[in-house]
Amino acid sequence: MIYGKVVTEEGEPVPRAEIQVLRQSFRDGRRVMLPVAWLGGQDDGGFAIGNLEAGTYYVRATPNRAAAADRHVRTDRRLIEEDYVTTFWPNAIDGSSAVPIFISAGAELRGIEVRLRKASVYRIRGKAIELGPAQAASQATLSLRSANDYPADNLNVILANSAGEFEFERVLPGTYIIEASLDSRASTPVRKRLFGRRMLTVGNGNVEDFLIQLGEPAQITGKFTVEGRLTWTSPVQVLLIPVDGTHNTSAIAVRNDGAFQLSGIVPDVYRVKVAGLPDKSYVKTIHFSGQTANAGLVDLTAGDGSIEILVSSEAAELSGVVLNGRGETALGAVVQIWNDANIVRSVTANQDGSFHIAGLAPGEYSLIAWEEVVPELSQDPNFRRRFQPWTTLVSVREASMTNLTMIGVPRELSAAEASQ
Repeated sequence: MIYGKVVTEEGEPVPRAEIQVLRQSFRDGRRVMLPVAWLGGQDDGGFAIGNLEAGTYYVRATPNRAAAADRHVRTDRRLIEEDYVTTFWPNAIDGSSAVPIFISAGAELRGIEVRLRKASVYRIRGKAIELGPAQAASQATLSLRSANDYPADNLNVILANSAGEFEFERVLPGTYIIEASLDSRASTPVRKRLFGRRMLTVGNGNVEDFLIQLGEPAQITGKFTVEGRLTWTSPVQVLLIPVDGTHNTSAIAVRNDGAFQLSGIVPDVYRVKVAGLPDKSYVKTIHFSGQTANAGLVDLTAGDGSIEILVSSEAAELSGVVLNGRGETALGAVVQIWNDANIVRSVTANQDGSFHIAGLAPGEYSLIAWEEVVPELSQDPNFRRRFQPWTTLVSVREASMTNLTMIGVPRELSAAEASQ
């Protein structure tokens, strides 16, 4: 249980604030915050959150606007407001400065006081229009999110009015992404979903006359080619995974002739992955509209394109055994492998401590084995760096087989580091 209170900078209680408890995770090597619990605070600012598993958490509070209508101060000359904003415990506006809270099994943690911070906030006014022929995107749905944070828990969503006009209020300085969506007019022969996406920076003033255009989503064609010979045991799918997690993953099966097509893709940046490949294979190259897609990233914000995927049948493999500090097999140990792009894969060792990792592209990798570890912490590159003595470096070539003996990080050590 976490017991706490939300107060102002002066220590006054903040009634009925929105409280969120978040856990840290990592997506493609990038730190993200995932909400696991939320509730409304009490009239006296107090809150209590239960049913939390042992682990590391972050707590943040957002003032209830209806209960705090008189707390902001407007400077009419510059049309600037100073207001209480979403704040992480103990008093950080930016999630990167938030202090984690570690809760052990069955523990009660009291005295968590979130002291809300004041900051200058601004507005964004603009208009959404449909492309060809241009007309107001009446009742379009618009979302505003930080370009630097995981957006799923940080969306500000509004509707445009009948003239396509919109306004976001109380926006902190920073770089943002505005996205808009709208069903096409009922009078059109085929009802389609329209999308728009633009970045903007809010500095030390309001943003006026911001224009966002909505058009049809992207259409992607592709070709899947195999280098060598492979035996297929399951259908192969091409997946487009949004890097920031805002949209759903798109997937399509590859036809027998190697062709595939994805329709209705929301303009965004995606990572291309291939599911269903045999263990002996790996994705050798990915090209998007004739250009190499480094780390499988493709930018669909400009619209349609083509993807070419080359798969090799000469993947590398790793096998090994995990021992504890006494030289005994570490059954159930977690083995992680990553490259310079921090792409992490995890496997669990068998009862005899053995493990096997297949489908590796040639290159340099790091490996570490844990007797036991908090999953979200093991995804953190900074956390893994604390265990350099237990990290193994390995270089693999096409079609190579490498055998390793690894010493697992003692569970007592990983638990001690997790509590810091």
